[in-house]
Amino acid sequence: MAIIFLFNMIVVRKSEVDAKYPGGLDQFRLDWMPKPRRWREDHHLLAYSSMGGVKEEVVDRLRALGVDVLTTTELVPPAENVRRCPWLDWDICERIERKLPDGSIQFHDVPRHWLRGTEPGETLDFRPQPKA
Repeated sequence: MAIIFLFNMIVVRKSEVDAKYPGGLDQFRLDWMPKPRRWREDHHLLAYSSMGGVKEEVVDRLRALGVDVLTTTELVPPAENVRRCPWLDWDICERIERKLPDGSIQFHDVPRHWLRGTEPGETLDFRPQPKA
């Protein structure tokens, strides 16, 4: 699966957290994921999104354990995220067209990221979802 980044992000590989965090992934979830709406996870990645800053205590704890942590924002070009974390891959999953007041059209590409070497599959999104 792939994840669309929104606002300020923390991204880690689940396998690394499971192997290096005391008590593994289950304990990490108990310690750091009490507000699951701010977290998304697919089969391979955990991602945290916040309009405020990233949770530095989470980042510091994981890095102290030797976990490779990506801290980024939605404004960072995907190629830069992949350069910093070569275990990520990306593509453009959506192109949003907006009509501006002057009548011109503006396009916004929405990238998604996933674990390199796997298929992107379904896309998890932090953006608000329309009510059914």
